[in-house]
Amino acid sequence: MTASAWRPMMARHARHHKDDRLSATQPHPVQPIRAEAALWTDHADAEAVIDARASRGELTGRQAERLRDWVRDRRIILPLGTSADRIGPAARGLDQAFAGAFPALLFVCPRLGPAPSPWVPELVPHPAAVLAPQTAVPAIQALLDAPPVQRFLAQLFEAPPRLMHCRGYLRPRPDPAPAPNPVIVWFDLDAATVTVTRGPASSAPDRPLAPFPIPILAIQRLLRAEFAP
Repeated sequence: MTASAWRPMMARHARHHKDDRLSATQPHPVQPIRAEAALWTDHADAEAVIDARASRGELTGRQAERLRDWVRDRRIILPLGTSADRIGPAARGLDQAFAGAFPALLFVCPRLGPAPSPWVPELVPHPAAVLAPQTAVPAIQALLDAPPVQRFLAQLFEAPPRLMHCRGYLRPRPDPAPAPNPVIVWFDLDAATVTVTRGPASSAPDRPLAPFPIPILAIQRLLRAEFAP
């Protein structure tokens, strides 16, 4: 199928798929976006709150240090510990998605057009994103549910975290955040690193994307998950 033949099909699908949020009848539905409330870590006394909670034994020394880093930098690299073995299956699942193994998934490939569409072979050579891959790939959902990720987000939100959006990227390019100042968890599946950031993230192709120390053009497989309380 040529790119020109693909565009009408994308337009038909676009009428039924506004973004990567799914209906609540599907497993692990993506939650609707709501206006963002300030996190307690945004307040001027956040470090004093951390010290008080640590002194009461509500936080371990390592947890308190990580939260202080977050308050200062609005980003941290999060160790996965024993959950690191979830990276490999998630990476293989993302590869399968980009090989067309999951017909229900929708993709966005700027070279082929702006509208989401099912997989076609023509997107493979180009940078592309798969929408809500966790709905078809249990290993990706398992990575999003990794205890170190969920625990840190629960400390930030003082509530169970809710997934708002998730996208998987093959050869990613700059992609502005769809909401102001979201909390985003970035899973670099090749470097096996997890970075949590706060705020919109975009970058020129020859400079690092959001938290990454390498140019975005060097990143091959990436998951971007946006969370809120």
